[in-house]
Amino acid sequence: MSNEILKRSILRTLVYYDALDYPLTAFEIWKHLIVSENCKTLNNAENKKNNYWNLMAVMVELEKEKAENRIEEFRGFYFLSGRKKLVYERRRREKISLAKIRHFRFWARWLRFSPFLRAILVTGRLAFKNGEITSDWDALIILKQGKIYTGRFFLTVWTHLLGKRRHNEKIKDRICLNCFLDADFLEIKEQNWFAAHEYSFAFPIFDSDEFFSRFQVANKWIKKAKPHWEKEKENLFILKDNFFSRVTRWLGEWIFASDFWERKLGAWQRKKIFRNPKTFQAGAFIRAEKERLIFWPEPQAPRICRRFEEKWRLLIKE
Repeated sequence: MSNEILKRSILRTLVYYDALDYPLTAFEIWKHLIVSENCKTLNNAENKKNNYWNLMAVMVELEKEKAENRIEEFRGFYFLSGRKKLVYERRRREKISLAKIRHFRFWARWLRFSPFLRAILVTGRLAFKNGEITSDWDALIILKQGKIYTGRFFLTVWTHLLGKRRHNEKIKDRICLNCFLDADFLEIKEQNWFAAHEYSFAFPIFDSDEFFSRFQVANKWIKKAKPHWEKEKENLFILKDNFFSRVTRWLGEWIFASDFWERKLGAWQRKKIFRNPKTFQAGAFIRAEKERLIFWPEPQAPRICRRFEEKWRLLIKE
């Protein structure tokens, strides 16, 4: 029974990442192995001890699946049969993504001066190095507790003045300010495969005081979908504070410390958000709350889930 669970988990993982056009190494399949049956929610998932396998068990099962011609391997990457081109695409996109991350890191040196900013996490396609030339920089922004609207206001203005805010048709190599979290509320509420994937790959490009570690602890639910996932250590791209960024941020926070600014800026921003037609378009996911601000007019999760379900149905029929 355990081998059957492992087999389905491996196939489920390969199909899900195929929906993202992303082949995986044997180690990556093990690390990101998806054990939950339901791609839409993890609320009823259980992380049992028998849902943990070692890397060798995964590699043995991969060889069995290769023999049955359901999957293929090329240059150390595994993928569904007939999808060999994804290996070349992954290599190409990795080079593009690394260049973009270095570019983002350069501008993060300036973004860290923004008052009430605590951390910037890279998310989306850039986080798992699957970006394209035209891609923007998806980011999750952590702001000081109780200052989410004030922090968002200053970061948006500062990013715009730097010429790096994504808006209208200006997308390439610009930061997409679509997700803000209060530093005291770091747990992601939408817990599904897409979120587990998104935030298991996330990494900090700026972190003022171990906020990324706190974020990972708050989102240990990821192990419900990926039992082999573990907290990541610091990466080579992370920026810390220096004297000038700390002092500049402290000065701005001292000047605008009054709750008056949070109330006024919050009321103004909520008014703008709920007057925007995109807030109410079909399928939009918009949240304007005291602990989080999310702006996804066209969220990717439903599309990826549909692609997975279509590919899964075709595979299990074979």
